[in-house]
Parts: sequence; C-alpha cells; structure tokens
Amino acid sequence: MQRPATKAKERDELVIAVWPKREWVALKRRHSGSAARCSSGTRPATASGPRPDTTWARRGLPPLLRRVSKRREVSSIVAITPDGRLYARHFRTSVSSQTVISALLYFRRKIGTPLLVVWDRLNAHRSQVTTAFIAAHARDFAVAYLPAYAPELNPEEQCNACVKRAMENALPESVADLHRLARREFVRLQRQPEMIVSFFRHAGLSVT
Repeated sequence: MQRPATKAKERDELVIAVWPKREWVALKRRHSGSAARCSSGTRPATASGPRPDTTWARRGLPPLLRRVSKRREVSSIVAITPDGRLYARHFRTSVSSQTVISALLYFRRKIGTPLLVVWDRLNAHRSQVTTAFIAAHARDFAVAYLPAYAPELNPEEQCNACVKRAMENALPESVADLHRLARREFVRLQRQPEMIVSFFRHAGLSVT
C-alpha cells in the first residue's frame, strides 16, 4: 500500500473511521439481493526498470539486475468479492474510461447482476463517460465510493500489494512478458479465496 509522506487535506478522519461500521453495513443491507458486492481497484503493474527486493548472495558478490531501459506498462483492473472470488482484466495501456467500462462488462458476465461496485475516486471511475455508462445500465450496476484518500478501506490494495511483492526482481523482456507475469500472479491469488476474504477483514469490512 502506498502511504504519502503527509496526509491529504481532503482526508476526513471521522468519515473514514465510521465508514466500515455505518456506510459499508448500510450498503450490504440495501443491496442484499445483489449477485455480489465487490471492491474494484485499478492499479498499473509497471516495469520501467527492475523492482528490487532483498535476496540471497555470497558475501562480497552482490547480485546484479539488468536495467530495463524502456518503460513498459500493464494496467490491471481487479474485482474481489467478500466470499473470496477474484476477477481481473489486464490492459497494455493506462487506465481510462474505456478500460473501466470493458472491465465492468467482464465482471457483469462473470459475476452476474445486479452488481454493487465499491471503488475509490479515481478519475476514470468518476468520468462523464463511465458515469453515463453506469446510468444507462442502472439495472445491472450500483456504484458506491470509498471516502477520499482512504486506501486502507480498499481491500483491493492488499490484493495489489501481494501481486507486486510476487513480481519483485522480475525482469520482463517485453510488454507481453509483463502481461503474462501479471496475469500469472493474479491467477495464483485467485486460487486462495481465504486470503481474499482476509483482505476485507484487514480493511475492517465485515464479510457476513
């Protein structure tokens, strides 16, 4: 999870403190008939160079990682559910309204409807194009926003952190290679529903 050096002025500590016990519980009650409640996050898995981590080597012989000179980027849009399911779409571009809409259509096909989506306030989530799409499919999607600047309330942050840790010291040779690595790690996490459920608990969100 990325933690800024200073707290954003827009961050409301009181709203953040009561959100899991008040807003989250109310959302679950209001949408109890939904096919699923999911937390969705959009995170770029980028490789502009090696993402170093600690490793083992003989004393006096530090390991050397080749520098990747060209920036490569794969963006992952992920949905996780309180019952431990994970779905992900990967794009070889930055996140935009169109990629968000494409992911929502994919989640609708995989999870079913009606679908409650709880996500952060990323520009692509709040854009006019995305908002218009959701309004045009009001029977399929309901959207709620997390409080501003409160990544600790988003269980997808832990999901993303696990994948980033697994990809540390990776040296993708191409965008296709980075795409394959990101997809592989999300598939591995997909096979651990208990861990996905724990991400909700870690965020203070009840799962029952």
